[in-house]
Amino acid sequence: MILCKKFLRRSPIERLADGRTTLGSGNPGTTVLLFKILLVCYLLFSVMLVRAGVTEPNPRLEDAFDFMNMLAKKRLHDLKDERWNAYGQFTYISSWKSGFPASYTNLNGSINSLLPGSERSFTGTATLYLGLKTWHGGEIYYVPELISMRPLSDLKGLGGE
Repeated sequence: MILCKKFLRRSPIERLADGRTTLGSGNPGTTVLLFKILLVCYLLFSVMLVRAGVTEPNPRLEDAFDFMNMLAKKRLHDLKDERWNAYGQFTYISSWKSGFPASYTNLNGSINSLLPGSERSFTGTATLYLGLKTWHGGEIYYVPELISMRPLSDLKGLGGE
């Protein structure tokens, strides 16, 4: 009787996780499976839905140097009501590593080791953003991008080659 009172004082979740109480068919394995299903459903469906808000962009600096400001100063483009726009971006990252002693370089035929000599690497990207306002509230963007790189020791990332 004392064991039964201790058992009943525990929460239903603790009793289900313990596997000593049963639901449905009376099989403890079914109870554990049901507990796991309920736990997964709780974790998946307890997330609240959120909505994106509409915010106005920061005001454009009139003296900033960019292509659209240059066209606006020559009265070839209206910055207040843009029917189209064109922007671009270029990034270049260079890195270098000095030589170091490496006892296990390419051990057992592995080709995924840093080479022990000094090396340079780089990553460069160029991105163009072309936008066109098609109707009230609708816009179409075309965003081509070029990527060039030389990794250290010709290593591959998560994507492979």
